[in-house]
Amino acid sequence: MDCRGSLISCSDNAVCIVLSIDPEAQVFSGHYPHFAIFPGVYLIETALQTIEYFTQAQGWGAVRMTRLDSGRLLAPVRPGDQLCCKARLLDAAFAPSASAWDVVCSVGETVAAKLRMTVRAQ
Repeated sequence: MDCRGSLISCSDNAVCIVLSIDPEAQVFSGHYPHFAIFPGVYLIETALQTIEYFTQAQGWGAVRMTRLDSGRLLAPVRPGDQLCCKARLLDAAFAPSASAWDVVCSVGETVAAKLRMTVRAQ
């Protein structure tokens, strides 16, 4: 699933996207059928693809997660929601071989996920 969303901002240490959660997406088929929620693995993928906007702006390509240091799923993301993901570089400078990130995904004022991950740019 394409979880890239629309780029809102990108600076030298942060990036922000907004993704409209398609109610017709196949990810909802069978995933809590009477209370459809966006699967947590797709929140992680959205975080990675958010960071990828940053790495591409730095002249690198795709990113690969090398470590998920922490992941807290705090609230459901429902079909039709507008998901905002803000990723912040934790290191003093971006290093393509390994960079640590904090990512917060939210719907409105409600935080849906807090992730800390290490990624490598390819």
